[in-house]
Parts: sequence; C-alpha cells; structure tokens
Amino acid sequence: MNAVIEYTPVKRAAAAKVQGHVKPSQAYNAGHYLSYALMAVAVVWAYVALPWDLHWVFLAVPLGLIAFRAVYRWVDFMFLSYRFDDRERIVWSWGILSRHTGSLEVFRVQNITLHQSFFERLAGVGTVILETRDETNPLLRLVGMQKPEELRASLTDYVQQVRRARGVSEASVN
Repeated sequence: MNAVIEYTPVKRAAAAKVQGHVKPSQAYNAGHYLSYALMAVAVVWAYVALPWDLHWVFLAVPLGLIAFRAVYRWVDFMFLSYRFDDRERIVWSWGILSRHTGSLEVFRVQNITLHQSFFERLAGVGTVILETRDETNPLLRLVGMQKPEELRASLTDYVQQVRRARGVSEASVN
C-alpha cells in the first residue's frame, strides 16, 4: 500500500484534486501484539510454576481472552480507512459491526504534524496529525500510515493548493 498521494489536475481554477484511499499498516500495532505475546507467556509460566494443581481452564480462559483482544485489534484496524475524495474532502470510516464515517474539508486544515515513536520509526509507520478549524474535528489523526513523512509533505502541498484555489487565507486578529 502506498501512502503517497498523487495529484490529478481538475478543470476548475488552479486547484488540484487528490484521490486516493489509504489504510493504516498493521505494523502500527506491533507493540500491542508484543505485549499480548508477553502476557500469554506470563500466563503460561504462572500456570506451570504455581505449586497448585489447577484445571486446564485456568490456562485456557486467560489465553483465550488475550487472543480475542489481539484478533479484535487486528480486525478493528482492518476496518479503518481514510479516503481523499474528488470534492476536496478527507473521509474516514471505522467500525466492525457498526460503521462510523466522518469527513473534513481540506481547506480547513491549518497545520500538519507527524508523530513517530521509536518502534513506529523502526516499522516505518507513523501518525499524521491534521489540526483544523473544524469545530467537530479539531484534530484528525491518520494512524499507522506507511511512509508518513511523504504523506505529510504531500498533504501539506495539497492543502496549500486547495486553499489557493479557493482563495482561502488566514488573518490574525489581536
């Protein structure tokens, strides 16, 4: 999956249109999966090391819960997506059984930052954070993005193009 946004010219003004669909990388969850594995090892170690003769259920139930949580996190991340549509909007959707969708007009984005923890840097993923003037979505976090620096730079260029095409500028009032 390529997180770099490609520009496509449109007919109106000098605006560019971004179309693309990005999904987060499961590498973003590597730390969580590692913690689940360590919990499973701890449960097995405790079951074996305890001097009591416990029924196998005392091993199966915690391991089942840990496995359920890991699978749920994996599936939940599979159903998270971000789309840059042809109406200069960012649309995101998430949810396994019920679906939630939100959108944001690109020209409302004021600042774009990137956050990468040490392990995210090792995995080549990160969180691109969009600070906006939208009241319902003042911060939009694009989590688990591959090539996050390229995505941040592409989004910055795209936002500037859309703002210029719409004649949007910022003024500070003291």
